[in-house]
Amino acid sequence: MKVCTTLPGTSISVPISQVTSINQNAYPDALPNFRNLGTLLRILVTVNAMGLAAALLKAPTGHGFMQEFMGIAAVIQPVLLISLLLLYGLYQPLARLPYATGIAAVLLLELILTTVAYWFGGTKADNIDMGAISRYWIFGLGITGVLLGYFNLRRHCRRASPPIFCLIASTQYYR
Repeated sequence: MKVCTTLPGTSISVPISQVTSINQNAYPDALPNFRNLGTLLRILVTVNAMGLAAALLKAPTGHGFMQEFMGIAAVIQPVLLISLLLLYGLYQPLARLPYATGIAAVLLLELILTTVAYWFGGTKADNIDMGAISRYWIFGLGITGVLLGYFNLRRHCRRASPPIFCLIASTQYYR
């Protein structure tokens, strides 16, 4: 049995599967606006909170926590600040790329910055500890992936159901 509907004001019968709804356009995936102060602040707070959590997990005692945090912060902060400056400056070219390519470009940028920071952090080219640099790569790519996922989820959920999303992932109501 075929279910049909009549279009308003006509006697034309159309199958329901062909009827389109108003304002049901899908919002395409897009990189976050790296020129937005709120976006930059969320990135700064999240990365520093993750560094703090890593120091808490890595420190053997409460007394050694501050030393661990300072060591982690010494690696994270230069990469974070240079990364934010580059993403701010490269926002327009990155925004023109397809979403998957833009994500890959941001991840590659983070890998390059992490490697350069590790190299200039006092390690000579012939003395690279692959275990340490691998941990930094995993940390950098993990945080970058989590943040990109968060901003993508935030973008889609704010449009779909702002009040629910505000309770789950944000402290502000949609503007």
